[in-house]
Amino acid sequence: MDLTQAAKKMKLLFQDTAVKDVIFKMRLWEDSLPEIQSEKLSELLTHMGPELPIEEGEFSAYTTRAEGAKIIARLILNLSAERRVAHALNVFSLTDDMEFAMEICYWLFYKNEKETKKYFDAANEAEIHAYFLQRFKAAYFGKILVTDFSDSNLWRLIIWWSEADRAGLEEQLKVQLENDPLKAVQLIKVFTPTVQSWSNDGTSKLYKAGFGQTRYEAIDKLFNPAIIYNILAGTDYRVEDVKIDQLGDNDPLTDSQLANVFMYYYEYHHSSIGKF
Repeated sequence: MDLTQAAKKMKLLFQDTAVKDVIFKMRLWEDSLPEIQSEKLSELLTHMGPELPIEEGEFSAYTTRAEGAKIIARLILNLSAERRVAHALNVFSLTDDMEFAMEICYWLFYKNEKETKKYFDAANEAEIHAYFLQRFKAAYFGKILVTDFSDSNLWRLIIWWSEADRAGLEEQLKVQLENDPLKAVQLIKVFTPTVQSWSNDGTSKLYKAGFGQTRYEAIDKLFNPAIIYNILAGTDYRVEDVKIDQLGDNDPLTDSQLANVFMYYYEYHHSSIGKF
């Protein structure tokens, strides 16, 4: 039975039982399956993964799709060390949804970091990073700022790109930002928390807030912040007077405010007293 046939059978199961319930039951025995079953089930779930629901109002780490990614990660870890990386790369390739593949990867590395047993060494992780970087560059023709990719995953890709080739990353950023302040702010937003607020009628909205010293330092570790600053410093963004000490972590930031907060930390960092 190939993956397509198996997926059809799984969909029939989902018709009789709530998807969330099936996924929950799988989580109860995910770490007890032998290698062959772990291998086949991880392939099947990855093939179906993008169809798993993302429940509105649920924390992103606890949606049915996220739970499915956790199961797949656990099943990959059930394999022997000799087969684990190769199978992980195969699993990632089975879905056209790169963000879902990266979600599986996130839980793989999370378990590797949090559990006593280590499943991947530095060379293994570098191989997986290289796979995703190559796939991302091929999909988006080397572009970094893409609108159909989550900020959290863009951040991870920029981390991996910087680790592999910081100079190359910086050159790409200079080319792609095109001295455009809107694109410069878009890049800052990748490193700015996204806040979800709920109103009394049950609707919600997302906005950017809470860019501070820690976030600035995160950028500084990956590429030269002057790439952004030099674009913003001579623009109209400079005219707004932003009171940094009056901004709360959950206060919405306009593009102009975010640009000014970034420039504040850049200038403080490069002043005689501003050494973090």
